[in-house]
Parts: sequence; C-alpha cells; structure tokens
Amino acid sequence: MATRRDGTKIYYRLAGPDVAALYALLRDVAGTRSAQAVDRGELQRWLAAGEVVAVDVRRPRSTPQAISAVPSPSPRPAARPAR
Repeated sequence: MATRRDGTKIYYRLAGPDVAALYALLRDVAGTRSAQAVDRGELQRWLAAGEVVAVDVRRPRSTPQAISAVPSPSPRPAARPAR
C-alpha cells in the first residue's frame, strides 16, 4: 500500500490488482464465517500448532512487543482454491 498526502487528506493505493483481488477474496471468505474472540494465549497456541495464520496489517511501530515476539510459522505452499 502506498500513501499520498494532500493537505488534510491521505490517499491510499494498493500495490496492484492482485492485492485488490486478494483483499476481496479475504473479505468474502471472512464474511461467510462467524467471528470468534480469543485471548492472546489461545492465539499463540494456535499459531505454534500451525492451526492458524495471523495477518497483522498494522505498521511495525504500532505492533505491541508481545505480539511481535510470537514466532512466525514455517513457510508452507499456499493452497490453491478448488475450481
């Protein structure tokens, strides 16, 4: 994402059409699921077990130390959606 400031307005631009498509797909999938609140410990257990992937979209300077200390899961090939 790129930003441009014009006075008091900030304009945001996605990196490309593939990012827009990814966002739209994530939004659509998330819209079909019910939200579930979890505490930090539960989230960390799920991350450690490889059961979930957390996508933190905040800027690095606003990421709390406790969350940024959670180890990243080992990279896995992305699953391809069924056609």
